[in-house]
Amino acid sequence: MRELSRGSALTALRVEDMNSRGEGIARLDGGFVLFLPGALPGETVHVRIAEVKKQYAVGDVTGLDEAHPSRVTPCCPWFARCGGCQLQHASEPLQLELKRNLALQAMRRIGHLASEEDVPECRKSPLALHYRNKAAFPVVRGRGALRTGFYRRGSHEVVPVDRCPVLDETLEALYGTLRDLLPQAPFDGYDEKTHRGHLRHLVLRRGTRSGCLAAILVCRTRPDARQEAWIRRVLTPALRELDEEARVAVHVNDRRGNVIWGGDTLSYAGGERFIEGLGDRLFSFDLTSFSQVNTLQAEQLYAHVAEEVQALEGRRILELYAGAGTLTAFLADRAETVTAVEEWTRSVENGRENMRALGLDNVLFTAADAGAFLRDALPGGFDTVVLDPPRGGCDEEVVRNLLRLAPRNLVYVSCKPATLFRDLALLTQGGFRFLRLRLFDMFPQTAHVECVATLRRP
Repeated sequence: MRELSRGSALTALRVEDMNSRGEGIARLDGGFVLFLPGALPGETVHVRIAEVKKQYAVGDVTGLDEAHPSRVTPCCPWFARCGGCQLQHASEPLQLELKRNLALQAMRRIGHLASEEDVPECRKSPLALHYRNKAAFPVVRGRGALRTGFYRRGSHEVVPVDRCPVLDETLEALYGTLRDLLPQAPFDGYDEKTHRGHLRHLVLRRGTRSGCLAAILVCRTRPDARQEAWIRRVLTPALRELDEEARVAVHVNDRRGNVIWGGDTLSYAGGERFIEGLGDRLFSFDLTSFSQVNTLQAEQLYAHVAEEVQALEGRRILELYAGAGTLTAFLADRAETVTAVEEWTRSVENGRENMRALGLDNVLFTAADAGAFLRDALPGGFDTVVLDPPRGGCDEEVVRNLLRLAPRNLVYVSCKPATLFRDLALLTQGGFRFLRLRLFDMFPQTAHVECVATLRRP
């Protein structure tokens, strides 16, 4: 293999596959791996090396000899610079095929489970564009004025954008309005390296079913009098033109780094609660609480999980990582009892309020870490466990205590196939039998795929 260095040019490389970041994969003689953002499997490309590591290199595609027949023109002018989307250059059917293949690879390589026939097609989203009901825009100071956008792929450099085609259309219009207002705002942009500056993020939310609209300024310190005056006289009227009941708030987070939430929320208009509908129900939760960003696809996902639970005939349900109770309500319809466990206290309070408002008296919300709850739980107390952990999956304690608890059924929801099948490998070794997998395209235009795996003990 020739010596590679930054700037090296390579021609006629065949792209073999795609990784979970949406990058094409090519291999040189000897198996040395090249990761190629923007390349699709099956294409023949020209490449200029951008980065060289001991085990791999990253290259920029400079030309196409042979394009994939399903390659399309990206709908966003910032695609390939902004890091939000990875697959806008692939048609929707190709995106679904690529996501199915990601799950299949993880099942074979990590989970050592089943066969290709056990990985179904990925279920398409009702909307491929304008589906996101939430977005967080980092704010920095550049050239003397505040600017905002999204992080460049693989960095914390902000790419200024004036629109985003995966955003809800009302949010997209609102973002454009607020972006124009920010340069005159009496804030300093935040520098995460020095931990200086004031305004860190602009977070926008809109309920797909409810129409509820919210803007949250994430600040390092509480606003002073001049900043509060701008919020009331400029920011709030801009939102009220779109929704007269719009929520306007400041979230104070003095932690270092680029983590968004981490402190107290101050309401300036519309109250502290956000409303969203799923199915025929409305849910209320804190402005900072997690909810699925693709409401219409979340409805299909939750309905599937509830149907799985009903088919398994496990009537005593334990739900781990329950959030504010959106999936919980779907489960409660099919269960005798649901014990919903959530670590974040505010979400637990929201969940209890939602269950009361919906008249669901068979749900018990518990504030606890999943591992700690399982450590104290007695075997035989639950027929079915439903879990939807963060992208990192379950830690060893959770898996170990799930095996000790030995429920008859387990339904595992995951947004990362690698961690899902890592955990499933341990669970199947411990006595569970893999039954089936379902895939949902929760994040069109990205390389992410949502998975639901169903397991059962013989």
